[in-house]
Amino acid sequence: MKRCWILAAALLAASICIDAAAHSASRQKIVLSTPIHASAAQVWALVGDFNNWQRWLPMVEATRDAGDGKTPEAPRTLVLKGSGAQIVETLDALDPAAMVLKYRIRKVDIDAFPVNTYSSTITVKPNGASDAIVEWKAAYFRADQNFDPPAKYDDDAATAAVTALYTAGLANLKKVAEAKP
Repeated sequence: MKRCWILAAALLAASICIDAAAHSASRQKIVLSTPIHASAAQVWALVGDFNNWQRWLPMVEATRDAGDGKTPEAPRTLVLKGSGAQIVETLDALDPAAMVLKYRIRKVDIDAFPVNTYSSTITVKPNGASDAIVEWKAAYFRADQNFDPPAKYDDDAATAAVTALYTAGLANLKKVAEAKP
């Protein structure tokens, strides 16, 4: 009889853990890329300029309170078009030789961009003599990490926001980089 109670308690505990895991926040990841008909050096000149992404990222109106844009932990504040919402980010790594830039969000208005613990890497790679491929990837959690978050802060909302940002950003980066001077 004692064994039955132990087994019942173990099954109950396991079912609680399974139920909790089904509703907890899990790290999401996304990777998008696009070919660009411009040299990797031309594309990197845009991407590697951490303090001037408003030149190609359509939802960014301005960059404020920027550090030097070259050293790790250099900050920047992105001001979003329309809402004026602000996102504070820091540069994690900048490697011009490898054409890799890593950054993370330190503070975000979750109504404007519903993510939490967001980090990102953008890489420019040569694709032949005169073309490039840009890969932009992120790892993040949803804005509300509590169980059963409101729809505007859940995994789907976070992934939709990051996907929209990256899709529009890569399309406009392509347009700007391919434009004839």
